[in-house]
Amino acid sequence: MAEASWKIAERRFARRLGAERQPLSGIRGGRTHSDSQHPTVYVEHKHTTKPPAAVTLLEKTRRLAKREGKMPLVAYHRKGTQQVAVVLDSRDFFVLWDLLRLFTSVTISATDRRGYDGAVEARKLTGFSPGAK
Repeated sequence: MAEASWKIAERRFARRLGAERQPLSGIRGGRTHSDSQHPTVYVEHKHTTKPPAAVTLLEKTRRLAKREGKMPLVAYHRKGTQQVAVVLDSRDFFVLWDLLRLFTSVTISATDRRGYDGAVEARKLTGFSPGAK
């Protein structure tokens, strides 16, 4: 029997973070309720055919940002608080994630299955190369 598409999506995302998918996460228990076994990032992964409003707004923002050569980001501020939720496309998130890897000791993988090397992309954006003087 073929593996469920949501499990495949969870596994790919977790591996891109440098972790493995957490089987039996959430209500069923396990080592963590997160959808990944990452040591520092708690992941709640959703697999859906109808995107939430935040994703629809991100798609619109992406078109506008592309015209200006910028990274699209949607920020939701919760009225009466200082809380802001940020929505990014996963490709942009992983560029930032890989920048974080260059400057810290966060455990992440460098290359996803399609051969995209976020660390290379991050170096292109910043000109930073670890060990370079």
